Amino acid sequence: AYYICQAQAVIAGSIGAILLPLIALLLLLVLSTLMLWIYTRRAANAARVAAEYVPAVERAYVFGGPTDLFLLHDQASVRLAMQNYGKTPAIIKGWLVEFLAQEPHGRKPSYDESKRTEANEILEPDKLFSPAMTFRSETPAPFFIVGYIAYDDVFRKSHMTRFCVSVTRDAKAAYAGHPAWNNYD
Repeated sequence: AYYICQAQAVIAGSIGAILLPLIALLLLLVLSTLMLWIYTRRAANAARVAAEYVPAVERAYVFGGPTDLFLLHDQASVRLAMQNYGKTPAIIKGWLVEFLAQEPHGRKPSYDESKRTEANEILEPDKLFSPAMTFRSETPAPFFIVGYIAYDDVFRKSHMTRFCVSVTRDAKAAYAGHPAWNNYD
């Protein structure tokens, strides 16, 4: 019985001596797998944020409005000018210029879409574009010039830049209207 008890103690001690390092190694492996998963998830989130950020930085930003204001006997004529301040080309899809006797109110701009001019012009970065057309007002000064420029960026997303300008009898122009009428996206 004494030898059997000694044999059991030796076997149990040997198994314990073997199992303890194996358990420690298994715990280390689980911990390293968990840490690898956490860092991989962080890297994937950083890549996703960067991918969302690139179009906002690299896209076209077109701004513009009336230019070359000429006022004679309270009747006006203007041209439209636009410039791409972005890093990639813009595809100008159309524009609208309209003259109003009253300052536009409200948070939602509305236009007479029959005055829209359709286009398919490419506007390179840092370039100025002014269509060869002149817009004439039948409304005597003071009046307001409202409108927009619609364009697509290279990521195939549509954007719009709106403008609202007041014109006084002495041909002074200034931004006017609710901020929604002078907005861009």
